[in-house]
Amino acid sequence: MKQLFSEKAMEKYKKTPAFVWILLFALSVLLANAIDFYAQSGELALEIMKAYQTAGINVKQTGVMVTLILLSALLYVLIFEVLARWLVGVLVRRFRLKTNQQDLVVMVRLVVIFINLLQAVISLIYFLSQDALLIVQASLTVPIISGLFMWFYASVRKRIVPADAQAKLFSYVAKIYFGIYIVLNAFNFITNMFVYDIDLSAIEIASLSVSLGVTLIMAGVAYMYAQKLKKDEEIIIIDTSDDDPFGFKVVAEEKKEEKVFKDFDL
Repeated sequence: MKQLFSEKAMEKYKKTPAFVWILLFALSVLLANAIDFYAQSGELALEIMKAYQTAGINVKQTGVMVTLILLSALLYVLIFEVLARWLVGVLVRRFRLKTNQQDLVVMVRLVVIFINLLQAVISLIYFLSQDALLIVQASLTVPIISGLFMWFYASVRKRIVPADAQAKLFSYVAKIYFGIYIVLNAFNFITNMFVYDIDLSAIEIASLSVSLGVTLIMAGVAYMYAQKLKKDEEIIIIDTSDDDPFGFKVVAEEKKEEKVFKDFDL
C-alpha cells in the first residue's frame, strides 16, 4: 500500500487526466452495484413506461433501464466527488496535513475503487444464492471498507499527517464513519424487527443482526487502533545532568491528559 501512495506513484497518477480517474471510478461503481441498480431500475422503468404510454409515447424497457442504471452510477460519482472534496478540504486545513486537497482526493478515490472491485467480486455470489449474498455482504461490507481505510491511513499517516495530529485525525474520521454506520444499522435493525409489520425470513433477521454486530466489532477495532496512536504520541522528557554534562536521565514520562479516543466516544 505504501508504494501505491508514494510520492513517485502520486506523480504518475497526476499525469493521468482527471476524467480518466472519474471514468474508472464510475465503472467500479457500476460493477459493485450492478445487481442493486438492475433491481431498482426495473421497477422504476415500469412506472416510467406507464407514464409515457399514457402520453401516447412507446419506449423500450431495456433502454429506460440502461439509462436509469447509468444515471444512478453518475449520481454516486457526483455525490462522492462533492463530499470527498469538501471533507478532504476540511481535514487538510484542520489537521495541517502535509499534502494538498487534490492529491488526497486521488488517494481516497483509489481506495474506494479497490473497495468497489472487491464488492463486485462478492456480488457474484448472487448467481449462486441470494440468501448467501445477504449474509456475506452483512459480514464483509463494513470490515472491507474500514479495514482498507485503516490500512491506507497506516501507510500514509507518517508522511502526510503531523505527529501530534495522527490520533486526532483518525478519531475524527472514525467518529463520522462509524457514527453513521451504527445509526443506520441500528435503525434498520429496530424498525425491521420491531416497528414495521413485515414477516422477515431467518436469513433476513440474521443479515440485520450480523450487519449491526460486525459494525460494533469494527468500531472496537478502530478504538484499539486509536489507543495505539495515542501511545505513540507519549512524550519522554530527557534532562541533562548538571553533574555530568555528557550524561542524561529520564525526568518524566508526560502523557497528554486528553481522553483516549475522545472523538470516538459513542
